[in-house]
Amino acid sequence: MIRRNQYVLDTYSMAEYPKLYQNSLFVNPDKIARKAMSVYRVVNVIIASFGLGLLILMATSDYKPSMIKANEDMVFVIFYFGLQIAPHMLLEILTYKWYGNMRKIAVLPTRTADLTPRRLSDFIPLPVVVLAVVLYGTWLTLFLVGDGFGSEHATRIYFYIFMVTLSHFFLAVMTARFIKGKKHGPHQARADQMRSIKVAVNSNVFSSILLSLYLTVDNHVADFNLTQYEPVFLSLFLTLIIAVSVLVLHQINKIEDVDFSAYKADGAGK
Repeated sequence: MIRRNQYVLDTYSMAEYPKLYQNSLFVNPDKIARKAMSVYRVVNVIIASFGLGLLILMATSDYKPSMIKANEDMVFVIFYFGLQIAPHMLLEILTYKWYGNMRKIAVLPTRTADLTPRRLSDFIPLPVVVLAVVLYGTWLTLFLVGDGFGSEHATRIYFYIFMVTLSHFFLAVMTARFIKGKKHGPHQARADQMRSIKVAVNSNVFSSILLSLYLTVDNHVADFNLTQYEPVFLSLFLTLIIAVSVLVLHQINKIEDVDFSAYKADGAGK
């Protein structure tokens, strides 16, 4: 992520590509962006060092993964995941605001509307989407057969099902919004917009697949006497979510492929 942003700042200067830096909040947006990247790097190093320190502490104190489950310390796994994604979420929020301010002050020429319909299959193979649906259905069926019907904890179980289903529904709604919504950057080329949508769609669908796989495994670890490794499975799942999102971004929307010519000053050569 840092390499992508550093590449843009070094290759496309504010003097030659002023529209890229249009932002009413900052006097020197390029300097602010470089400073933000430095802070982003330092924060991630601190978080990674904190995690490594915890692992070393656990290893030297004979603290085993099974003790995390036994001591009900699973919340700390979630807490560390929150620390890991916090800088990324903040960067996404700042980027969204950046584009918002860019749209407010952008002066765009009159353009004809793009009436080409966008379909889900334009951004991800339909078999992958079918796989996501099948895996959700498989988890739901196995969960109901194993824990749902006739359980004395029926209310809690159905609330759990509702929350999981709501998570998948949220991913589906976000996917639809990306496909049907307007582009974030007012000067963004159509090809770049399509790649951005493809990144979002693939990230959401694969997140749904990973969620179903994790829940299926988690619901049956007791059948194989692997309950003590639940924290490990959870940590792997959360790490995979981050890894897949980053991998999808770098594979589909390479920064070198982005068309920055639209961000040049009006009248400048392309």
